[in-house]
Amino acid sequence: MPDMDGTEATRILKDDPRTGNIPVVSWSASVMREDQDQIQSLGDGILKKPASKGQMIQELCRFLPHQRLEVDSEERVETTLTDAWSPGSLSPDELARLPELVDLLEGELRTEWEALRATMTINEIEDFANRMQTLGKEYGYPPLASWGESMQTQASMFQLDALPRTMAEYPQLIERIRS
Repeated sequence: MPDMDGTEATRILKDDPRTGNIPVVSWSASVMREDQDQIQSLGDGILKKPASKGQMIQELCRFLPHQRLEVDSEERVETTLTDAWSPGSLSPDELARLPELVDLLEGELRTEWEALRATMTINEIEDFANRMQTLGKEYGYPPLASWGESMQTQASMFQLDALPRTMAEYPQLIERIRS
């Protein structure tokens, strides 16, 4: 800011009765503990650069009204796997390609899925979800595409409670394809 720094701006906001109750979350690159203590004492929260999207959402949730939606993972998987699809809808060519799809999902993609479950990197999860949608369409297996769509939606909307449960469904999807 050309005319004042964040500390001064926060003081002005907090001293004004019209804006004093508005939460102020600072985003600081300072590594000095004294600076962080001073920044924290002025506002309502602090994020240290670099902050992930997940950290920002978590901090903002402290101040913004929101609700968490609970999803029954087992029920959602079963619904995803059976909605508007049956094995009889596969052509003989698609049926013959299912072992190839299983090999893809069990190979390098499984290793990638395991890494994503450990890191929960949103952008990489979105990329993985896009690939699952593409593979589901390419191999004529809509439940895989639907699972990818769910995962992509949860990642893009930062549904950090539901996303790990959805990601955990990956082995179940592979077993359903095998069967």
